[in-house]
Amino acid sequence: MAATHVSGRHARLDVSIDGVRITRTASDAARRHVERVYELEWDRIAGATLETSRKGRTIVRVAVADAPAVAKHRDDPYAIKVLRAEAGSAPAVVDLIEHEVQVRRRWREQAPATATS
Repeated sequence: MAATHVSGRHARLDVSIDGVRITRTASDAARRHVERVYELEWDRIAGATLETSRKGRTIVRVAVADAPAVAKHRDDPYAIKVLRAEAGSAPAVVDLIEHEVQVRRRWREQAPATATS
């Protein structure tokens, strides 16, 4: 079965048919000054990347089309530092997100243009 979630010490990222859900602990959300739960629909997601922190930890970052770019993962509300035990499933989650984004992009490109009258 494909990996559909990754967890960190203070956050969890879940991939579903509707999109991506990022859930943080109350203390982590307050420290970052972000919402506790983000529900991202597939139309808002531009992609996902896998990064490595200075200490070698795996970070999953979700790119959101209508959100400003953030340089540091600590300030990014759509980034999760993955537990070392789950670092092996992080690439599969990123690949799944990228695949879904590409499929939906192709659907939009190939959809017939609707005539307005």
